[in-house]
Amino acid sequence: MPAADSLTELLVEAALSAAEESEWRGLTVAQLAERTNVDPDAAQALFSSADDVLDAFARQTDERVVSTLDEEDFAEASPKERLLEVLMCRLDVLAPRRAAIRAFGSEAQRCPSAGVRMFRRIHTSMGNVLDAADLAGSEFERTLRATALTYVWLRTCRRWLLEEEDRGLDAIFAMLDQELGRLETLARCMQGFAPRSPGSTPSADQAGAQV
Repeated sequence: MPAADSLTELLVEAALSAAEESEWRGLTVAQLAERTNVDPDAAQALFSSADDVLDAFARQTDERVVSTLDEEDFAEASPKERLLEVLMCRLDVLAPRRAAIRAFGSEAQRCPSAGVRMFRRIHTSMGNVLDAADLAGSEFERTLRATALTYVWLRTCRRWLLEEEDRGLDAIFAMLDQELGRLETLARCMQGFAPRSPGSTPSADQAGAQV
C-alpha cells in the first residue's frame, strides 16, 4: 500500500487528469482509485469524497507557492506588491493544469454544492496567501481580508481561464493590480470608521479623511 503522501499524489493526479479528459463529473474516490490502480479501500480511508481530493490539491498548490517565493525580495516589497507576487505566483503554479481548473469551475457553476465547496476552498487558500504575504492581521481581519481576496481571485481566474497559454499575463497582472488597488482604497476609507479610544485626537490625515 502506498504511503499517505504518495497515495494523495496519485489521487490528485487522477482527479486532474479526469477533469482534463472531461470525465470529472460524478467521479467517486473509488473510481479515482481505479484510475490509479490502487486499493479503493485505502483511498476511501484517506478521502471521503472526490471534493476532498480537490482540497488536497489546493493545499499542495499553497505549499508550492510558498516554497517558490524569494524571501529576500519579498521582504522589501510593499503590502500590495507582496499580494501581487503571491497571487501571480499562484497562477504560475496552476498554469500547467489550466484545463482541469476550467473543468472544475464549470462544474461549480452547474452544481451549487460544488460552487459552495469551491468558494470555501479558495477562501482557505486566500487566507494562506495573506499569511505568506504577512498581512493576515487578527483572526477577524484575516477572515475579512480573505473574503475580499476570494472575490478578487474569482474575477481574476475567470479572465485567466479565457486567455490562451501565457499571452494574457500582462493583462492579468494589470487587472490584479487594479483590483488590489481598489481594496487598498477601501481599506483606507474604512479606517475612518474605526473606533478610537476616548480622548484620542485624529491625525491630520484622519481628520481630512472624515471631512
